[in-house]
Amino acid sequence: MKLPLLTQRPKLRKFLLWTGGGFLALVLFGFLALPPIVKHFAAKALEEKFHRPVTIRELGINPLNLSVKVAGFSMKERGASEPFFAIDELYASLGVASIREGAPVLHEIRVKAPYFKIVRAENGTYNIDDIVAELLKPSDPPARF
Repeated sequence: MKLPLLTQRPKLRKFLLWTGGGFLALVLFGFLALPPIVKHFAAKALEEKFHRPVTIRELGINPLNLSVKVAGFSMKERGASEPFFAIDELYASLGVASIREGAPVLHEIRVKAPYFKIVRAENGTYNIDDIVAELLKPSDPPARF
């Protein structure tokens, strides 16, 4: 199949090839390279913020429909081996309103098999008190892109 418009206009053909190649490279990066990078840095950031071991078994990103799937998320009890908080599967997708608002806007979120273990100590404190205190600290303004 010959397209006369592309054969007569080499600059247009070159532009379309570069644009298509760039799009393909971004999509491949989003599907293949980005998930392990995000998985590593997300687990590290959560461990630093909450001072508890965090495990993410699998993380998948779909850059075409702007969705993320996390399987096997676990945050262990401080100084223990049993999980304090776990999720079998989490799926989240951004809506097109994210572009208009300039900030992440969730279109859909699904959580499968969440698990919480809240324990009250003899001194009247809970194992979640340090996390609540960390979350109530003043933080930076919300992320905008």
